Amino acid sequence: MQETSQNSEQPKKKILIDTTFLFDQYSFRGIGKYGKEVVKRLLDYAVEDNFEVWFAGFHDLKKNLIALGLSQFGVDQHLKHVQFYSFGEPVNSSLGNIKRWKDTFKLAIEEIKPDIYYSANFERGLPTTRILKRNLNYVPKTVVMAHDAIPIATRSYSQKSIVHNVIKGVFYNIMFNGVKNADLVLTNSNFSKGDLIKYGKIPETKIRPIYLGVDEKFFEKSSEADIKHVMKAFSLEPQKYFIYDSGLEKNKGVDDLIEIFKKLIQLNPEFPSKLVLVGKDFNKAKGSKIQPQNERADKVLKKLKTVGILDYIITTDRVSDEDLTILIQEAYCYFNFSKYEGFSFGPLQAMAAKVPVIVGNYSCIPEVTDGGAFLINSSNASSAAQLINEYLTNTDQVQEFIKKGYEVVSRYSWETTVEQTWNEIKQLV
Repeated sequence: MQETSQNSEQPKKKILIDTTFLFDQYSFRGIGKYGKEVVKRLLDYAVEDNFEVWFAGFHDLKKNLIALGLSQFGVDQHLKHVQFYSFGEPVNSSLGNIKRWKDTFKLAIEEIKPDIYYSANFERGLPTTRILKRNLNYVPKTVVMAHDAIPIATRSYSQKSIVHNVIKGVFYNIMFNGVKNADLVLTNSNFSKGDLIKYGKIPETKIRPIYLGVDEKFFEKSSEADIKHVMKAFSLEPQKYFIYDSGLEKNKGVDDLIEIFKKLIQLNPEFPSKLVLVGKDFNKAKGSKIQPQNERADKVLKKLKTVGILDYIITTDRVSDEDLTILIQEAYCYFNFSKYEGFSFGPLQAMAAKVPVIVGNYSCIPEVTDGGAFLINSSNASSAAQLINEYLTNTDQVQEFIKKGYEVVSRYSWETTVEQTWNEIKQLV
């Protein structure tokens, strides 16, 4: 641990930030992305307002600052301002969080006695979780990001099996109790706020919807050399393609995607005949060489074979942010037919890249795209394909949507997200 000197006669307010998400299974998922973008910016606000900043997480402070994506200068600067409580080597988030609580966050909270406890993920446990709180000698004001209430609304907690779903559901609801009792609940859309009230039973007065940001790199044109390299790496040169990057979970509308794509290329042979599926569910391959990496992917692969479009599919495995940026920028059109989202980065990233975006008219999607994406009902593949065909062959209409989409997504800034977040946090003290 590090010690920092007091710069004023008044005791500093303390904020303790859970950074376990940097090194567990959520590091490269939505929780990790949100946490990294927010926490690395939040540091500057906290230091400027004379807060004493603590991290509680794995490894050491320097590794945490590096994992946040800070520059070398940023790392060096914040080594002077941030203190650290280490839990040692990384352990994935699991049911064991309840047992581990007394040896990790309980000790950190009681030693540091922060005024504010902030977490991007309630699954590790919050000071306001009933079965954890009863063992605490000190309870700080608690702030948590709850991205959505989808698991509670759909009662879908695990894709592995019915037994896994039941067990994970019990665990999830125990930990979600801490969100209900938190002092401030952040979420990322008005749609999610409504779900947190309806399904999560969280008082409306506690919830603050704050839109997330879109990485600046999606607004910037990549170099021709980088584009050529990525196109060659994924066997995409010199053709255009449709792209999908939203995962294979049950709520993502993948079956709709497959049916619509099949009918679309039958309807209009002039459209690109390739569909790129981005993500680690499949290996990096195309057509008959594609291999599933999990049970969900196996089901999708069988569907692709049954429908007869496997030869038109290209899969990427997990890609870097740099490669994803180029894959989206160079796409002919971006698809997302998810039925249930709390917020959705993909359509916004494509809008920033000035790529036509076609999405399902469901959940938060109309709210966050705000007129910048072409909305359809994806449940009827034939009518959806017909509408998409009419839209994509109307050049003027496509350009209008692209222009509107760029205007909309230009409002999504991580700086704005963090400024609003910090203002809400400060009001608690």
